[in-house]
Amino acid sequence: VLVLLLLLPESFLGFYLVRLLSQSSLILEQIMLVSGTIIMINLFLLMKEKKKSYEIMAIVVLIMAVITQFGASVVLNIDRSRSVFILSWVHNHEIDISQGNVRVVKFTSSEMENLDALKLRINEQVQRGLMKVESDRIFLSVSGKLILYVSQRIASIFQLGGWEQNT
Repeated sequence: VLVLLLLLPESFLGFYLVRLLSQSSLILEQIMLVSGTIIMINLFLLMKEKKKSYEIMAIVVLIMAVITQFGASVVLNIDRSRSVFILSWVHNHEIDISQGNVRVVKFTSSEMENLDALKLRINEQVQRGLMKVESDRIFLSVSGKLILYVSQRIASIFQLGGWEQNT
């Protein structure tokens, strides 16, 4: 647990700094770069110690693999997923439902052009409990608002261009 508490802030700080320096490269590459660098630095520091602990080294690598997977899945999902964008569109009243049909009120993204995909994502989000539809009105549930809030904060911190462009 202590190792996790030490590596998690390093990872997020590292990714934040890389995003500040270069927003032109791919996010996945940046996550991999930061994770690989942190693994190498921590393994180097552990190897310098007189008392080498292969268990701790294995734990460092395992924890960084988990952090990398988390970063890759969460950050990339926020930056590129119509399923996440749709929470913002519903919250901002850019789409609505009239007589069971999805209607785009205001086009803010080319992702909104595919009405079949929008209907599918709305149905998925309703089934997951993130949205509710009541008498031709669509709105976010409490958990939908929470996911939107966290997504907005992560997108803001890491300056995610896909999120900014599509929401």
